[in-house]
Amino acid sequence: VKFFGMEELPFAFVGYLSGEFGCDRLAKHKSSFCLVDRTVLQTDRRRALIVKCCSSGPISTTENVDVSTKVSESESAYCYVACTPFRNDYLEKILTSKVYDVAIESGLEHAPLLSERVGVFSLLKREDTQPVFSFKLRGAYNMMALADKEQLQRGVIAASAGNHAQGVAMGAQVLGVRATIVMPLATPMIKVDAVRRRGASVILHGDNFDAAKAHAKKLADENQLLVVPPFDHPDVISGQGSVGLEIVRQSRAWLAHGKKPHAVFVPVGGGGLI
Repeated sequence: VKFFGMEELPFAFVGYLSGEFGCDRLAKHKSSFCLVDRTVLQTDRRRALIVKCCSSGPISTTENVDVSTKVSESESAYCYVACTPFRNDYLEKILTSKVYDVAIESGLEHAPLLSERVGVFSLLKREDTQPVFSFKLRGAYNMMALADKEQLQRGVIAASAGNHAQGVAMGAQVLGVRATIVMPLATPMIKVDAVRRRGASVILHGDNFDAAKAHAKKLADENQLLVVPPFDHPDVISGQGSVGLEIVRQSRAWLAHGKKPHAVFVPVGGGGLI
């Protein structure tokens, strides 16, 4: 089909998603297009523009939307409306993440004893088989690998009492940059030693994580260091999100055995994994 003066391109029908209009992303043109029913355009132009465009959330006619709504030349009952490109396209970020420079695709394995205990066929995503025994390596490394190189060379800093600390330390070691980890005074020495073995400097400070975090922020400001948070950054979230993509892909193998996953249970701390 042709529209908006573009060359002829193939488009896949996405359909309706959870009651919202489906949409497709055209990476070639760096913009988003919502698929809308042509009859809606004819009967309610405003409603056609207030659609959910992938992860961007609802858009309105007050935003930068092309309202010309040129209809494709095909006989299809559907046409496309150009929408404002969404700012946080996490699926694209996950697909282009750098996690596999250091992380492995962990297994999705049947857990027979757990299945027997809960009475439901259960699978475990084996992130304990990662080099630092946790998924935290994915997000920490991804953020550092995508960071501005000049800023990265000044060094990175993080506050953590465990898994995130080891992820940052290993990521910095692979990238060849200096890492400083601020850990609470009560952190077990086995965790402190594990971080130091990865080449990072450890500073013990404060009675709890909040105190360690505040001190890390102070040191970062004083020395122009890159702060690597454990969860609240788009590149960290995207790195952790590769776990979900693997689950989707690996679940297909279990479908052949008649085992269709119905739910994914995720432990939540800061929320970066979900």
